Amino acid sequence: MENCTCTNSGENLGSPNCIETMKYANGFLMASLVDDAGADNYIPALTVVNDAYITARLNDTDPSQRWQFFPNVKNAIIGERGDDVFESFEDGSQTFVEEGVASTSFILAAQSTTMVGKIKSHRCNQNGFMWVDKDGRIWGRESAGALYFVAMEPQSMSVKAAYPTPTTGFNIPVSWKWRKDMFDENIGFWDNSVVWSNKRSIIDVSGDLFTPVTTTSMVIDFSFDFGAANSKSPWEGAVVGDFTLYNETTPAAVTITSVTESTTVEGRYTFVFPAQTSADVLTLSGSKSGFDLSTLPDIPLIVA
Repeated sequence: MENCTCTNSGENLGSPNCIETMKYANGFLMASLVDDAGADNYIPALTVVNDAYITARLNDTDPSQRWQFFPNVKNAIIGERGDDVFESFEDGSQTFVEEGVASTSFILAAQSTTMVGKIKSHRCNQNGFMWVDKDGRIWGRESAGALYFVAMEPQSMSVKAAYPTPTTGFNIPVSWKWRKDMFDENIGFWDNSVVWSNKRSIIDVSGDLFTPVTTTSMVIDFSFDFGAANSKSPWEGAVVGDFTLYNETTPAAVTITSVTESTTVEGRYTFVFPAQTSADVLTLSGSKSGFDLSTLPDIPLIVA
């Protein structure tokens, strides 16, 4: 409750004999406060939050509805508030104006410079956050039996690189401010049966054409954004059912006959398909749980 009003009345201060207290945070969830259709991102009342539910949120095909997960965070400070604002008068008295703004900070340990850029890419979004405490409970803004994301002050996210020393690794300190209308008394939690140790955000996958596209085949190297400049980490384990091929020139869908992973070069796949016409333009797309293949159409696929 931010300010005093004529309708305020003091609430009773009694509490049950047993209170479930908040434990320290070891994970954060982040998402757009509202999706592209204008609907809130939140956990609706009576929702069963289990492994399948969280996996579905992390893998949502709509990026504006997708949740991001920061696992295994260190040194988390959830809602440290600045000093409250008071108006002071010459007689030494004060009048309450508003609460200080809260902030959240934590460290992502043992990370890479690539992750710095990925987190920064969310800075301009209208985001909110929840957190997962040591006991696995999800904490956020409680309202009418539902749990909403705590709104972050727009563009308040700070992402830094803490470079290694002889006694420390490469870490990423992250922080942001709470929006000014977010108050501690509205924070609540959601009991759940989620195994958080095996949850992660989806991983971006990129593709590069290794050889020119023939009328019946092509070879593509798939990798993640992480790794050496000349040797990115390969994406392994893909199968034919993960891909869709389309002839933009005809136009018509093309049934992929086979997708075979190389036994000598990790992340290299040979695609075989029915004969296409020289100079036709093909588009490859893909979908696989845990991975984002939305950049694949950027590969120039012109039949030689």
